[in-house]
Amino acid sequence: MNWEDDDGVLGPARTLLAAVRTLHVRGAHRIQIFPHMAASGMYWRCPIVIDGVDPFSVTSKELNYSSGGGWELPGCSTSQPISYLKAANRLWAALTEEQRKRAVVPDPDYMRWYAGLLAYLCDDEIPYLFGDDYGPSPLDSGYMGVMGQTYSHLRNDYGLPPGNSLAWH
Repeated sequence: MNWEDDDGVLGPARTLLAAVRTLHVRGAHRIQIFPHMAASGMYWRCPIVIDGVDPFSVTSKELNYSSGGGWELPGCSTSQPISYLKAANRLWAALTEEQRKRAVVPDPDYMRWYAGLLAYLCDDEIPYLFGDDYGPSPLDSGYMGVMGQTYSHLRNDYGLPPGNSLAWH
């Protein structure tokens, strides 16, 4: 997969993943993901976690993403495709000053893990930690699950992130 594509053709889920990687490269290592399937099994959700803080807290609601919202990525109020660079800029702008301070704490282990995850994904794949309709939870098994965006195949063989990004859960 060409993660350097900047014309919006990555699709919203992969644009969000590439935007997070861009923020890591810019020094915001503690911006993390918590990808999972909705209880209905219809939508991929990917809340943004800042420094291991609960992504479902009141102050972080604007950082939650659902594929049901299409291109309404965290920090973005558009329904039109945008590039991962614009998505990264808007995500950063949506953070509070406190979240930005926590986000720029160095975490090279998470950054390396995340870059490895993106390299591991095939062209149509997205990561997930659990999904009610997909059998045993990858999270419970100690892995990050991977599925095709059409939910046509599943793999549960990429390790969980290092550090405390999942500790709140």
